[in-house]
Amino acid sequence: MSCCHGSVPKGVRPGTARVLVTELSGSGHINPTPATKPCEDAEAVDVSFSPEKLKSLCGTQDLSHLTSLEICLDTQENTLGNFGAYLPKLVRLKMNNSTILSVRDLGTTLSHLEVLWMSRCSLQHLDGLSTLSSLKELYLAYNSVSDLSQAGMLENLQLLDLEGNDVDDLVQIQYLGLCGKLQTLTLEGNPVCVLPNPPAKQTADYSYRAAVRELIPQLRYLDDVRVEEDGLSCSSTMGEDWAILRNSIRDCNSPRAATDDEDTADSECPYSRPSSARRPPLQSLLRLAPLLS
Repeated sequence: MSCCHGSVPKGVRPGTARVLVTELSGSGHINPTPATKPCEDAEAVDVSFSPEKLKSLCGTQDLSHLTSLEICLDTQENTLGNFGAYLPKLVRLKMNNSTILSVRDLGTTLSHLEVLWMSRCSLQHLDGLSTLSSLKELYLAYNSVSDLSQAGMLENLQLLDLEGNDVDDLVQIQYLGLCGKLQTLTLEGNPVCVLPNPPAKQTADYSYRAAVRELIPQLRYLDDVRVEEDGLSCSSTMGEDWAILRNSIRDCNSPRAATDDEDTADSECPYSRPSSARRPPLQSLLRLAPLLS
């Protein structure tokens, strides 16, 4: 690269070297912080679950009287926030066939909730469950839950359905022994039904029902059978057939399938789960799935 000075006198800068500085009065900081762009997704969620939107969907101007709600959503795309603050009398919430990885996604304002359905929701963690302090019945069938420590904090829990999950250690069952009012428990289809813990080898001496009864002495029903009738039960053994069935049910996410399971639960066993496990009357439910579709 060459540089030609031409006839420019020595000591005089060329015109292109001149620098003009303009000072703007009232400009504030020399390096002001740029304004951030509002999050469009957050704005959309806020609108979706605002009190006004809920009132419109419910057809009422008074959300304080709403006691039952049914919704289906994907919390990876939408968030409920603290919508429970708008529904102070909500006691039954059904979210079957949703995509909810953690109970924490439900927020912290559902302390008045008594019955919660979250079957087939791809649920992996129960973090945040302790905030549902009034919970009496919890239905979590066909998810991927393995840690039950949060459930042990529910003092009012009476029924827990964990059918077809990933509980694989009796240590987790010990947490449920802290639920003094727990009377009905479903664990069928969990690895712990076959082995007491992952390192153990399968043996004919292992009785999962006897182990659960010892850890939860207040229990009255286990897998829809009275604990007093364990001598007539042969549900202590399972194999690969049950695992295949469990995976097939997990893949079945149709609302129709979930409805059929709930409507026939009582007819299949004389000691089946309470009637609250069934779908509440349609007139008491609000179907909000179209909102999030």
